[in-house]
Amino acid sequence: MTDDPIIFAPLEGITDPLFREVILELYPEWSYVYTDFFRIPPEGRVPKARLISHMGESIYKNQHLRDKSPFQVLASPTSQTAQCGEVLEELQIPWVDLNVGCPSKKVNAHHGGAWLMSEPKELEKILYSLRNNYSGLLSVKIRSGFKDDSNFNEIIKIVEGEGADLLTVHPRTKTQMYLGLSDWSYIARAKKQLTIPVIGNGDIHTPEDVDRMKRETGCDGVMIGRGGVANPGLAALQRNIKNSNDSSIFLTSFIKKMEIKHAEEVCLKRLKSITHYLFDGEKKSLLLRSKTLSDYRSFL
Repeated sequence: MTDDPIIFAPLEGITDPLFREVILELYPEWSYVYTDFFRIPPEGRVPKARLISHMGESIYKNQHLRDKSPFQVLASPTSQTAQCGEVLEELQIPWVDLNVGCPSKKVNAHHGGAWLMSEPKELEKILYSLRNNYSGLLSVKIRSGFKDDSNFNEIIKIVEGEGADLLTVHPRTKTQMYLGLSDWSYIARAKKQLTIPVIGNGDIHTPEDVDRMKRETGCDGVMIGRGGVANPGLAALQRNIKNSNDSSIFLTSFIKKMEIKHAEEVCLKRLKSITHYLFDGEKKSLLLRSKTLSDYRSFL
């Protein structure tokens, strides 16, 4: 991992290969851009082609982009974690991250994501399986807890004890979802208790937020999710680097890539999901009312 990284967070339904290709192309100031999660299945072998497709074939084939693309996996106690780790090793994926933070009802009903915050022993087994079958950089992204923070200290010790190289803390419980303000004191707690690097995540929208999180928590780097979608140039701003690629340029490039692979209705649905983050006021209203890609381009 680079020093003082600024990391684009994994976001389900957002950070698919096409989205990440555009971010990596237009905004190289991001240290890393996470994949969204890959669900490790409970049975059968995980084929190499599926993992490559999840990362994005063009990203996988470019060593520089592969190095900037941590691969996030979602596992439950019944997942084929060991076999998936073996394949990730064979493919020379440089960085794998375990999702222990997703608050989705469906994910948690299948005992994945933030559910593992409520079952430390199950998390321990999954981490052991990953670490013993994959030798690259292994990280874990957690929340402060499931319903409460009662397992927080135990969880972070398990993460370090089972050989993870890095921890990211999103300091909200699963129950909180994305409501309210995240409590950065949990990031500081993890930093004080662990010897591995700790990345802070939650409520970062401006360069000033980045600086304040580092100052208040002592974290080794930051991860930005919704704030990064709203302002893809945020990493450049924080580093005082001039990058003239604005939101319209980003969306125009994204549209071009999507049109090659997807039907118009799929493209329009994806664009509208991102528009919620990027614009406000009348422009946002116009873009969301678009009936066709031609309409969207015109309003853009």
